[in-house]
Amino acid sequence: GFCPSAVLGYLLLPIGICIVPLFSPIIPVQSVLIRLGVSTLVVLLMLVGTGKVTLRRRSFFLLLRHFEASLHKAVVASQKADKALSLTLKTAMADVCGEIELFLTNNDCCTTDQRDALTHANALLNTGMRRSRYREAYAHVAAGDYAASLLPCNVTAFVAELARGCRIEVQCLTDGLVVNLDETICGLILDHAIDNAFLHGYPKAPGILLTVLGGPQANQPEGKLTFRVTNRANPALPVLTDEYIRSVLAEDPHGPWASAMPDKAGLRQSFLAAEAIGAHLSLQQTGDHVAFVMELLVTRRVMPEKDAQDDRRRADLASFPSDLTICCFDDSASARRLLRHHLLARALTTRLHAYG
Repeated sequence: GFCPSAVLGYLLLPIGICIVPLFSPIIPVQSVLIRLGVSTLVVLLMLVGTGKVTLRRRSFFLLLRHFEASLHKAVVASQKADKALSLTLKTAMADVCGEIELFLTNNDCCTTDQRDALTHANALLNTGMRRSRYREAYAHVAAGDYAASLLPCNVTAFVAELARGCRIEVQCLTDGLVVNLDETICGLILDHAIDNAFLHGYPKAPGILLTVLGGPQANQPEGKLTFRVTNRANPALPVLTDEYIRSVLAEDPHGPWASAMPDKAGLRQSFLAAEAIGAHLSLQQTGDHVAFVMELLVTRRVMPEKDAQDDRRRADLASFPSDLTICCFDDSASARRLLRHHLLARALTTRLHAYG
């Protein structure tokens, strides 16, 4: 662990100290020998001390290298396990959705309340599958390397999908507006806002309202789009002041005084995700009224009219050949049953074989 030049310098030091006095007749030989012994002892002590420091540093570097290798191995293994678990959960939820859809399609024995409950459960499962995409997106947001994915989005359909499975009121004032929007991050932020409204709002009747307004005007390519989630406040909880919001956002989630419950994580995640797409968030309480507002600049997009899309679909379906022999392969029995049901009804064929 020593540099060769350093060892050579240590060895030559006492020799150099002794050679110079030897050429001087004034200094006796006894004094030279004493200097030689003392300098040799000092050099030996320096070698021993430096050796201990070097060995300690080498052990530290080896331990650090082993820790980094183990950490990298654990991270890779956890990512693989997480992807496998996410895929398994989404497959299971898709199977349940398929079974509910087939049951509702083929059975008329349910009462209206039972059918509404099953439809609501199906909507909740679809919401769970949609939210499973948030984890990977937020991982990139937290790492600071998220790249916004702006795609054409029908605002009305986007809001309807957010409200699916949630017993909230929706007021969309955009009149079928189509803009470039990062649906994943916007969905993550608004889902957090809706969840917090249910969790921290008035216990019995939170009165949640999702309002969308603004957007580019008729003669402008860009404009500010506003999403607002409002609810009644819970009187048993502290009032949401500006100081409280700043303290929540400034709190270290890993600090010694951090809450063990994830009651404030959603708010921090929302503000961090908003920075990734250039959106502005605000949360205010006025009396018993709580308002969460997200504003962002969007660009208008033009999409084909719905009638033209329907005509194209009907033309494609009419040109699709009938009485084909179709073979389907899927490892899910529910997916095979659902696929068989839709293909027999829409592909105009009776020769359908499903394997799995």
